[in-house]
Amino acid sequence: MAPNLNMEGTEKKVVILLCDMVRYSQITAEMRPAEIRDFIVDYHHNLQEIINAEDDEFQLIEPSAGDGAISIFEKRSGESRSDLCDRVITVAVNMAVAMEKGRIPQTRIGIFAGDIIEASIGGKTMRFGASFSVASRLEELCGYFGTSFLMDREVAFWQAKEKNNTVSIGKITPKNFDHPIHVFTIYKPGIHNCPADVDRESLAAFIELKNEAVGLFCGNQLQGILADFPSAKEKLTEVQKLFIAMTGKKDVPSERLL
Repeated sequence: MAPNLNMEGTEKKVVILLCDMVRYSQITAEMRPAEIRDFIVDYHHNLQEIINAEDDEFQLIEPSAGDGAISIFEKRSGESRSDLCDRVITVAVNMAVAMEKGRIPQTRIGIFAGDIIEASIGGKTMRFGASFSVASRLEELCGYFGTSFLMDREVAFWQAKEKNNTVSIGKITPKNFDHPIHVFTIYKPGIHNCPADVDRESLAAFIELKNEAVGLFCGNQLQGILADFPSAKEKLTEVQKLFIAMTGKKDVPSERLL
């Protein structure tokens, strides 16, 4: 018997937040099934609380493959694109803080603004679009760059709440894409190896210099700026020294570019 299909639906612009627990298999390797169940239920319960901590209107985050989760953010009535992106970034920052405080296990988060379409199959709503694979790729790359979350340029550009804390990480070319995308994250006290009592002026100087260095590394075709690797290396070396002096640790994204 053919499945009950409803192919109606229109494309819509959304922001996808996709996350996955780090080292899930190792964490649960010695657990009994009931222990795994309780662990995962508690994890998703905490995710749902965190995602709605500063929101009067309920935002769903759905389990995906056990330790994974996904939340689709759509523009609400009267909400601007900037408001939407601010809402997503607030959630990502709150999740990063929760990781640092041990409320939830270490989790990688990919954030991407793109188009999706929905269809009903057997009474269940399914979502389709290349945007999901890009968000997934950003989530995976958090491990490589040592970040809690990564977002694409569109989200980084439109969000305003954390504008002064937005840090350029570099360019990547995800699967199913024929062009690279510029990715960003947020550096602020309490996350991304920045101590809660980090000196704010030093952090601001680091962010400014880091963005200059990555700009030289990547170039900007729209502005006619060519990549300048020698200058980028020089500035990234300064960035690394500044971060070590500020935190006592290396900045992993800078180390990757170097």
